[in-house]
Amino acid sequence: MVGDAITWTSRLVVAFLGSSILMGVVPFLACLPLGVNYWVIFFTLFPFGAFCGLAQGTVFTMAAGMPFKYMGAVMFGNGIAAIFCNLLKALTLVVLPYDPTDSTTDQNAFLGSLIFIGTCAVLLFSCVFIQLCLLRTNPFFIYYLDWTKATPQTQNSPNVMDASDLSADQPIGMTSFVAPVSIAKPPIKETWCNFLKVAKRNFQTTNGLLYALFVCYILTFTVFPAVSFDASLKMLASINN
Repeated sequence: MVGDAITWTSRLVVAFLGSSILMGVVPFLACLPLGVNYWVIFFTLFPFGAFCGLAQGTVFTMAAGMPFKYMGAVMFGNGIAAIFCNLLKALTLVVLPYDPTDSTTDQNAFLGSLIFIGTCAVLLFSCVFIQLCLLRTNPFFIYYLDWTKATPQTQNSPNVMDASDLSADQPIGMTSFVAPVSIAKPPIKETWCNFLKVAKRNFQTTNGLLYALFVCYILTFTVFPAVSFDASLKMLASINN
């Protein structure tokens, strides 16, 4: 089937390549005429969000099909990435200070954004290289995730060597596989009707929590900003008086 040809590698390459290209052009789109730049970036974020969602969903789904320690590695990597981004942004603000009231620092704002976003775009693009040149041919990756190299015998036979039997201290890529095989299977394809049935059943069992989250969402994003804005206006009015 067509869906079987869309491997994890294809999804990751499309996701990381698309997100890196769109992220790389954002600083230059911001230099468009005022007003136009806002809407151009606004609509650029739609496909960017789709690419990011594809990348994140693919990475977590891949990690879920491997030993549990790899899901922990993904979560640890998320934390490291967040710390790195904050440190990089802080560094650009220190080296290239920006003052909204000083027009001479406008160039610093652009350079700081270019360095920050450009670095992130390069890191995203490097994921494409890592997937194509390293992970795709790695025996451990093939064993757990590459269903194109799987056969009915390797998927069902209990005599196939399990990669989880390898030493925990043995680095990935240094496995003892002679001829890489795979026990992976393509993602399950559910019909739209089955999806609606499962969604309805899940909603019925968790409707109390969903209602609570919905109310919190409404309070957080509508009531609180409105109260805060009203308080700010009253404070400004009292200052003027």
